[in-house]
Amino acid sequence: MKTKTLHRYLEAREKIDASADTIISISSILSAFEDWPDDKVSLSPHALGHLHDMIKLHACQILEALDDFIHITDAENAVKKDEKDCAK
Repeated sequence: MKTKTLHRYLEAREKIDASADTIISISSILSAFEDWPDDKVSLSPHALGHLHDMIKLHACQILEALDDFIHITDAENAVKKDEKDCAK
């Protein structure tokens, strides 16, 4: 692999890892409610909306990092070209 490609991969991976870690942390917090000793746990709709916003933001950041590395249509076109070349 070319050095430039490896640098782009490492940059994308750093962004993806940070966003994935945030999503995993949110998930861990939510899973803790499963074992909460008091069945009367309540979350405000505002708090749930905030969690939604955070998860969505970080999921979108993962997709953006992947697109920065290589856009999906570029990858699909490269695969099609490679398959066509191999079929010859």
